[in-house]
Amino acid sequence: MALNRGYLPPSLTQIPSKGNVWYVIITKPESLRGGKKNIQIRRSTGTTDRRLARIKQSQIVEEIYAEWDRLLERDPFVELLEAYGC
Repeated sequence: MALNRGYLPPSLTQIPSKGNVWYVIITKPESLRGGKKNIQIRRSTGTTDRRLARIKQSQIVEEIYAEWDRLLERDPFVELLEAYGC
């Protein structure tokens, strides 16, 4: 799995009301929240197969983190270098 870049870890949850499809759920950073009802982001894996959902989870999480990096104007590569004193 990719670096979390300081974001909270994702969870994989099966939602019965959505046909038992697995969803990736991640709590947003406080600076990206738009109110009490806009705390988490939820993305479908498009499958009811847990094994396949876990495979798709990594790509979905990476896309969400990249979107947040753009919104927060962060460059994870620069932050990684700074963390190692480069």
